[in-house]
Amino acid sequence: MSSWRLLMGWCCLSFFSLLFSGCVPLPAVVVPEKNAPIIQRLNAYKKYRGEQRSGGFILANGLFYKDPMELLPFVDEVSKTAESARTYARLQRAYLVVYWSGFVVGIGGATLATLNINTVFGQNPSAANVAGFWIGGGLALAGAVGVLLANPVLRQPSYRFKKMAFYSYNQDLLRRLKLTKAQTERFLRIRKNRSPQRRAPKIKEYFEDAKPKHQGPKREILFIFPSNGLLVK
Repeated sequence: MSSWRLLMGWCCLSFFSLLFSGCVPLPAVVVPEKNAPIIQRLNAYKKYRGEQRSGGFILANGLFYKDPMELLPFVDEVSKTAESARTYARLQRAYLVVYWSGFVVGIGGATLATLNINTVFGQNPSAANVAGFWIGGGLALAGAVGVLLANPVLRQPSYRFKKMAFYSYNQDLLRRLKLTKAQTERFLRIRKNRSPQRRAPKIKEYFEDAKPKHQGPKREILFIFPSNGLLVK
């Protein structure tokens, strides 16, 4: 009975780990809407742009994320970053299910085979002991195969989608903020090279939404021919 209690304990542990493994708390961020003033959107890009680092992704404001699902609040729901992050999460969950299921089944099968091994190879083994030994051995083998294949089939491919999410993040952030790369590069260059006193006028000059210039009445040009005194527009 103790062996079966141990097996049930492993089952409960594995299922609780699966239950909480996919729950990634998303950061509370405020990204300006696409119709917000362009200065707010440019400042948001300056704050939330990032680059890939070893083991994760770091934003310009210093926040470091290991899971691409944490970047979803910064991009549109329909984007390459969001799609790659969700695929990564699905593969990671599948890996955990296969790995822990194989582990639990392998432990259970090995325990069942061990409990019956002495009886099977002794004198006058019963049919139940023989069946328990071979069934346990088969379960142990199946569990070992699941554990060994979970990493190359599910876990390693998921890292490719993780890199894709990090790689496309800055471009998707630009789309979320409705900005162009040229606008952000010019904005960052002005912020870096100009003094605070001269920054605001230039930023306003370059980045404020273009307003139609006032056009006065068209001026008519008259030509006077001296010979006949006619006026021609």
